[in-house]
Amino acid sequence: DFLDAARRGDFVTCKAIRDNDESVDINSTSPDTGMSAAHYCVLGGGDRDVMEWLNKEGIDWHIRDLDNRTPLQCAIQRSAQTAVDFFVSNVFDPVQSLFYVHFDELPSDDTLVSIINDKSIPEKQLTQMFPQFNGMQLCHLLAECSRRAPLDALASRIKTPLSSVLDCDGNGCLHYASANALIRLQRKMMPEDNEDEDDEEEEMKVYVPSPEVLQEVLNTIEDLAKVHGVDINQTNDSGDTASHLVAGVAPTGEIALAFLQTLHHLGGDMRVRNCDSQCVGMILAEMHGNGPWIDWIISEAGCDPIATSAEGLTIQQYANEHDEDWDSSSTSSSTSSDYDVISPSLVGGLGVIQEEDEEEEEDEEDDEDIQDAD
Repeated sequence: DFLDAARRGDFVTCKAIRDNDESVDINSTSPDTGMSAAHYCVLGGGDRDVMEWLNKEGIDWHIRDLDNRTPLQCAIQRSAQTAVDFFVSNVFDPVQSLFYVHFDELPSDDTLVSIINDKSIPEKQLTQMFPQFNGMQLCHLLAECSRRAPLDALASRIKTPLSSVLDCDGNGCLHYASANALIRLQRKMMPEDNEDEDDEEEEMKVYVPSPEVLQEVLNTIEDLAKVHGVDINQTNDSGDTASHLVAGVAPTGEIALAFLQTLHHLGGDMRVRNCDSQCVGMILAEMHGNGPWIDWIISEAGCDPIATSAEGLTIQQYANEHDEDWDSSSTSSSTSSDYDVISPSLVGGLGVIQEEDEEEEEDEEDDEDIQDAD
């Protein structure tokens, strides 16, 4: 039948079947794999003539197989560039291409600004939601990638203020510019999956981006608050502000402290309670244990040391529980001394890590001078 022919890559037969019986479902899927003719086409290399015929017949290019892969994802995995090019030029509009094709590595700022300023692209495309990405819009993606110039261009082009654009969970641009940006940066530094890698040893590694990259994230956060008027204390559907999320996802306590200090300087209220009745300090303590960040969150940011969460725990109790768990399991921790830190930690903020880098460069130059002298 139609799908069997597609599985074999015999699209001449597929065409003949459709010509003889238009009621044949072109989007039928295999009960074993969930794949459709679209998947089989790109797995075979993505012949352009076949893809054009499928497109004309009304194929669903967004359908997912049982492994949750779209035909585009299959094409990228198989390095089927002909198929990828077809998607970009015939299936997706420019904004869709950014999500479906370039999500992990966006084009240059100049290219993005050019897309945003292209008057042939209606505002509706620039503000479309992507359910497959939890309702993200273009502004969220740009914020997550710390692309300030394209964000400025987008804010000038669309009528909707950036402060009011939310995803399916109520996360706004600031949530993406802070916590999601940290997650993205860490993910990009992680090596590809290696089955021979010791899983327990891998858990001990923390991937910390360079201070320059982290500073760009902070600059984006500042722009959103100061230039675009995004509420620094905006909460999502779980009652979390950007500060709550940063406290939870920062790879070390030092990095969490550096980011929270910036958010606090911009007006971030660390005392805001989320739906679990946790202030930022409680999440910070729960995820990172005891450290200078605990002293700061209480003495400088004003979190109440005797207040309790829905679990009935104070900031100090959360910190102590974290440290006890770490001492007993030795599977996770928060301070840079407990981890194999791939990049220098942010002890004391971005200024200190920058100074550490400069000192390392000076030491390397001194070593070279000594070698030359020898």
